[in-house]
Amino acid sequence: MTTLGYSANGISLGLEVSDDDGETATLGTVNTVSLGYTMGAIGISYDVDDQDDQEYDAKVTYTMGNTVLSAGTDESESHYAGISTIIGGLSLTARSEADGSTASGVTGENELSVSYTMGALTVAYAKDTGDEGLFGDEAETLTTITYDLGGITLVAKGNDQDETKFQQHSHSKLNNLVWMERAAFGLLFFVWRPYFSVFGAIECAGWFYPG
Repeated sequence: MTTLGYSANGISLGLEVSDDDGETATLGTVNTVSLGYTMGAIGISYDVDDQDDQEYDAKVTYTMGNTVLSAGTDESESHYAGISTIIGGLSLTARSEADGSTASGVTGENELSVSYTMGALTVAYAKDTGDEGLFGDEAETLTTITYDLGGITLVAKGNDQDETKFQQHSHSKLNNLVWMERAAFGLLFFVWRPYFSVFGAIECAGWFYPG
């Protein structure tokens, strides 16, 4: 793959030459041209290739401090609008897409992710209607709680398929317990409760992914 680029006075130009498109076994050179323009808080970008089934992406962004508004479209007529912002320890990203296709086969989707960090504790919630019916980390709704004990990071996850997961990160070592039913997850929290009372209290209260 060969990449060339040039930028000056807010204008950027790029050319990427690839041996193939990464989607088929048939080799063939694919050229992708990218154009971009930035004027103050506004950014405009456009990418297009020269395949027979041409692919392109067009996007406009507007930045206001820690908030970014975006809108775009592509060759599948998948039109979207989104917003991302950071307010203190709170991060929020929302995106709505019309038409197009998703991993679960749903046409169009809405995405929302919210996380809040307070000291060593981070709570995050994500929902993607395009992942309806999927499992694990790819499920439509995923709640994640992370607690940093200093050298050891504990992570608990739950999704809309009544699956739960617990991870312990210790420096370079990772103990990863596979997705399991909530009952087994509750037992794990009981064992870990002396070290992780915050998660234990949440699970016992039935807040963490109630049925």
